[in-house]
Amino acid sequence: MYWDPDCAASMDGTPRWILSPHEPDPSRQRDLDGDGKCFSHARCNSDDSSVPPVEATWHLKCGNHTWDRQLHTLFILEVTSTSTSSTVSSTTSSTLSSTTSSTRSSTTSTTRSSTVTTSTSITRTATSTTVSLTTTSSSVTRTMTSTSVTRTTTRTTSATSTSTPPLAAAAALNMTAASIPTANATHALPATAELIGIRGFCPEKWPLEGMMLRKLDNTTADGASMYMGEYGNHSIYLFRDAHCDGNVNTSARWILGDKADSSAAFDLDQDGACKYHARSEVAAGQESFSGPPLTATWRAHCGDAWKDMTLEIQEPQPISPERWGAFKIEAACSPSLTNFVFD
Repeated sequence: MYWDPDCAASMDGTPRWILSPHEPDPSRQRDLDGDGKCFSHARCNSDDSSVPPVEATWHLKCGNHTWDRQLHTLFILEVTSTSTSSTVSSTTSSTLSSTTSSTRSSTTSTTRSSTVTTSTSITRTATSTTVSLTTTSSSVTRTMTSTSVTRTTTRTTSATSTSTPPLAAAAALNMTAASIPTANATHALPATAELIGIRGFCPEKWPLEGMMLRKLDNTTADGASMYMGEYGNHSIYLFRDAHCDGNVNTSARWILGDKADSSAAFDLDQDGACKYHARSEVAAGQESFSGPPLTATWRAHCGDAWKDMTLEIQEPQPISPERWGAFKIEAACSPSLTNFVFD
């Protein structure tokens, strides 16, 4: 990732931050990768050459769509000192590490446990850099070669993260009324952060995987928190609905849907039906209105059937402008770019 005052050498006067597979040449005054065009995974117009914007609209090339239609909010997140433990029926732990040396290796393994613990440690010396990231997916260890590290610092942090499931072929997001058996209610701790991310969807729901949502200032009529995010060019809402079809016998649910009227007492999308991308039952008498459960069973329409899945909600922190160091990005439409650690 780098800042280029004129990435196409066209003298158009549009400086940009570039996320590119090409290594830039810092000796060049413009078009730092020397390709004569603004080829990149993502780019963002910015006059500030010191640091990329913490939260901004970027152009991303997602699938076969054109650039001008793919505007997404990207978040730059600090690798912070946080630790989270939660009990679930079955989880997969993962370790991702990078060590500067003269060799490269890759090892994969998988473990299961009933407790999820996440941590990240970063150690820099004049000759080596170690990044260790534990997530709730398959274990991966990577070793990479580098000889350009010149700083000597040591920092240990821990961060909560989850991995992205394999991308399936692009599939339309189905919103279908739920005339199906009810998924189990959950009792997990609620999310309370201003910014949350969701992981664990089935492959057919890949546009929702890793999606970031920001807490809204307004709440539902019964005082529950509401969140809004985006997928493609569409807004999406996460909210609690006491009776999503207007029937008082319908149990309360946390819902991911396309519309939400915070002034409505129930049926917040006002469609007279329980129609949504995904939902999680609320455990009567054991819920918090401050946010959805951090780990819970959700039900979503995947392909041609409704499926239950365990979704995990992360609470990442945008990086502080005065504390630039190791950071990662969150890109809603491009999970392949998510969770790369930059330094």
